[in-house]
Amino acid sequence: MMGVLRAEILKAVTLAGVRHTLIAGAVIPALLTWFNARAALRGWQAGVDGWTTQDLAQIGVTESLLAAAALAAVGVMLVSSEYRELSVDQGGGYERVTTALAIPRRGPGLAAKMLVALLLMVPVAVTTNLLSTAVALWILEPAGIGWDRERIAGMLAGCWYMIATGLLGASVTAVLRSGLVPMVYLVVNNTLFSPGFLLTRLTAAAWYLPDTSLIGLVVARMDDPHQPTKVVSGLVAAGWLVVVMAVAWVLERRRPV
Repeated sequence: MMGVLRAEILKAVTLAGVRHTLIAGAVIPALLTWFNARAALRGWQAGVDGWTTQDLAQIGVTESLLAAAALAAVGVMLVSSEYRELSVDQGGGYERVTTALAIPRRGPGLAAKMLVALLLMVPVAVTTNLLSTAVALWILEPAGIGWDRERIAGMLAGCWYMIATGLLGASVTAVLRSGLVPMVYLVVNNTLFSPGFLLTRLTAAAWYLPDTSLIGLVVARMDDPHQPTKVVSGLVAAGWLVVVMAVAWVLERRRPV
């Protein structure tokens, strides 16, 4: 198993797209926090309507969640790279065939890939949250914004949101053997709008969809009485992740190549 894990680590670190996306996911949210915090502080000091202390406390939280889109992309790239066509210099064919020849047991190979994805995502999620929060609190200190229990709980929920989103992207890609659908859906879901979140306006069951349960971890409590607590949302998201991973595991063992 250790040999399989080393092989997956080497494959992951040689993917330029993965390296660049991880760096962007860790740095860009902090830069956005810096710009937004400065603008928000100026508005608050000038007495502009709409800028309250509660609004200022959200600076750094929203920006850090953009890293979820980056981790979703990383998860998709790690798995979809198996199905890309190799260059002529590399012998042609597909990387999946080479992997199957080197690692005949499919289950351990998939498990190693998911573990590598987790090892890459955890540091980025933690770094992003810490950097964005540190920048926000440093700039907004004159407004009395500082560390509190709610901020720490939000950071923990944000970390789980980012990591689970990335692993969901990897798992769905393993099921579909294509990165197009999960890449488009998860990136749009974390940057523009969430179709599942819009469905919560029509039915309470939408709160328990995979993407909506993840969003329930980080959105503020709304007037919807059917909105589950963040703990419930986290458990539902974990449940969906286990189900999708289990499906990917079964399919991986049954597919010929």
